[in-house]
Amino acid sequence: MRVIKGDTVIHRRSREVGIVERRDGNHVVLRWPERNGQRETIARNDVQCLAEVMAEARQASKLFSTTLSLTGTSTLADLVSRFGYSTGQMRSESLRKVRTQLQRAGLQLDTEDDNERRDSRFWLTLLDFPSPDESGPDVEPSQAHLRQVALPALSWPQAVGLASHREVALLRALTEREPLLCVLHLSDAAADGGWLQATWEALMTWAYRSAQRFVRRSSTEFDATVLLGTSALLQTHLAPSSLDTHTGQMQTEPRSLNLITVRRDAELPVDFERLKASWPGPLFEFFSPEGAGELEGSRRAIEEVLYLLGGMSAPSETHGSPRLSPVRLAVWARESAEQLLARGSACVGDVFSRSGASKLKGSTEGETSLALKALLADWLLARDPQVKLTFEVVEGREEGDRRIDLVVEEQGHFEVESLRGSGPMEHFIHQKVFARRRDKPFTLVVPNDALLWAGPYLADVAFHLGAQGRVLVPGAEHVWLQLEGIRLAESASEVEPPGVAAAEDFVPEQGRSPSVETLKLNDIAGYAELRQRIDRQVIWPERHSRWLRGISRSPGILFFGPPGCGKSRMAKAIAGELEQEVRLLAPSDLRGEYIGWGQIRVREQFNWLAERERRMLVIDEFDAIARSRRGDQMHSDDKSTVNELLVQLDKVTRLGRIVVATTNHIDALDDAVLRTGRFGSFVPVGPPDLAAAGEILDFYLQRFARVAAEQPHLRVSIPTWNELLPLLSSLMSANASESRAFSCSDLEAAVNHVVMDQIRVAIEGRSSGGQPAINVSIPANALIDALQSGPRSIRPEALEGFEDEKARYCGR
Repeated sequence: MRVIKGDTVIHRRSREVGIVERRDGNHVVLRWPERNGQRETIARNDVQCLAEVMAEARQASKLFSTTLSLTGTSTLADLVSRFGYSTGQMRSESLRKVRTQLQRAGLQLDTEDDNERRDSRFWLTLLDFPSPDESGPDVEPSQAHLRQVALPALSWPQAVGLASHREVALLRALTEREPLLCVLHLSDAAADGGWLQATWEALMTWAYRSAQRFVRRSSTEFDATVLLGTSALLQTHLAPSSLDTHTGQMQTEPRSLNLITVRRDAELPVDFERLKASWPGPLFEFFSPEGAGELEGSRRAIEEVLYLLGGMSAPSETHGSPRLSPVRLAVWARESAEQLLARGSACVGDVFSRSGASKLKGSTEGETSLALKALLADWLLARDPQVKLTFEVVEGREEGDRRIDLVVEEQGHFEVESLRGSGPMEHFIHQKVFARRRDKPFTLVVPNDALLWAGPYLADVAFHLGAQGRVLVPGAEHVWLQLEGIRLAESASEVEPPGVAAAEDFVPEQGRSPSVETLKLNDIAGYAELRQRIDRQVIWPERHSRWLRGISRSPGILFFGPPGCGKSRMAKAIAGELEQEVRLLAPSDLRGEYIGWGQIRVREQFNWLAERERRMLVIDEFDAIARSRRGDQMHSDDKSTVNELLVQLDKVTRLGRIVVATTNHIDALDDAVLRTGRFGSFVPVGPPDLAAAGEILDFYLQRFARVAAEQPHLRVSIPTWNELLPLLSSLMSANASESRAFSCSDLEAAVNHVVMDQIRVAIEGRSSGGQPAINVSIPANALIDALQSGPRSIRPEALEGFEDEKARYCGR
């Protein structure tokens, strides 16, 4: 029996059941229902049609399975389930597919009644003249106008070398306004292939220009621009010169894309890590495959995507189609996608006159959406000339004033979207898909080029719509493509902790492996009393929460005080002590470019916090998000963001989640934020006193000594505590008399300054005899002199204000 797309097959050795998604020569691509839809390519000879196995059992009068009877004991739901289809609400379409496969194997399906309910008993009867269709078509006649397609398991960003967990971040960044930097590290194998660099540039450029139409922008802003270059552009960005203005420069203005290709390990600048740290927008690195086999697999994945963009399924190698280079295929796909829309534009008048459309959105209807509607209506009328089409239907008041693009009798609702000018993709999916879905079937129709930069999102939409919906794109020869659902990996959209990202991008020295430090309270120098207070008020109650269930307490912590005193470091230490999953948020993470984005991003972050236990948020510069609403100069959107923040704080407080915030200006916060019940602990973090300052200086000196000990030719001596204390005591007394104070960062800067000076003196003072060792001595008086001549960041007025705030919010 010939295996065709859509058949249910059984593995000859493992006896596991899978569904054929496509044939590729002597191999088939299977989706395993019992493995959560996992896909695998295996040899055709390793599988056999499940219906054929049942036919063989009936011919030999043998038992097919101990759990499924073929002679009247089992139900239709059991049979459909064995073929890999869902039976929660058994669909007639699933039963029809099962019946068709059985007939091709020479079996007739009979039931005890004509209703064909899920609990109806069934039996299989051998036909007199079974005729397996060894030469039958791969597409059933009833499906000639609709073809099921799937994005390749290796999507195009991954095929050109992007890490899988960065894919969603890249697709999201394509729609944002920040400048993008993408670097392709070209291996020798990829360079010899000759197609990867050109394909990478073609796909990235096309995806970027298509996705940037998604963003609303005024005529005064920059257009989306793309710059191609080599490693020389990296060098000019690292070493800018005001004298040479004619050389190429990387584009750092909004909505610009820089595509840089470098030979791996040969053309990278020495200080490339500094560029990565200073680049003003997102940066993505693509590492091309090493082996010829991996390179060929990547090429195949790219070809499959491009055929879909051109409105076709990728031809199998057995069809003898000419092999096009991926770049030529990209040009063809781009022109084909535009031609499909042009075909819809050409038949707008004819289609709408035939369907009797009486109203459209009029002047607000975009040309892409109008062409898609015409193509869709033409396709529906070609399948059934008598079908009833109703455009621009407004739902009843009781359900809200929502406009449906097209309602088709017995086929449900159709939403036609160009994906241009609708805001962030996640927001679009919620507003235009799931907020509009009702109890009727729902179909989302999008243009082909959307698959290039939103394909994984659309496949995820198809997955969550399930049996009650689908995602369609126009295809060639009046055949439409239905996108198969593939769920986004849960980790793909998660925001990674900065330490993890830093470890991935860090290039270790020879013989050393990168490590990510987990900060604990004991890792904070000084502030012994403050650390004890945090342990008593925050850490201990959280570790013993099961004994405190009868007590209403707020787990929120607010650190306040002058800048540079370690508030953010203490907040991170709480996460390290409790060993919780943490997100470190800056004000920009909770704000947006458009009105309403602030509320959306606040809600998203707090929803993540509420989803699972042992999670916490750390929000830096909290006053930028929760500032007082009393001022007349505050925009209404900022007030709405504060309102949303208050609601979310109450929600996570009831759940017992921890929110840690830091601010330099506690008086700037809204009164509702500061009221009792939202933040249970107000922790003042002031300038270090004499003991804390000494411990901080000793901490940084000891850290330098530990690192120096790993260098075989570097010998370091640092001052002892007894040497530092008398000198530091007089300096701190002088500061107190002048109402001035050091911050923690002032102390660290002084240590760094003295260490660099002393290393320079040691290196320059070596004899010309080639003495290999470098002896570095850090005198205590040099450290005190550096403090004496250095800044005191905490001004008298800031110190006075901090004492007032501490008395007001902490009672002392």
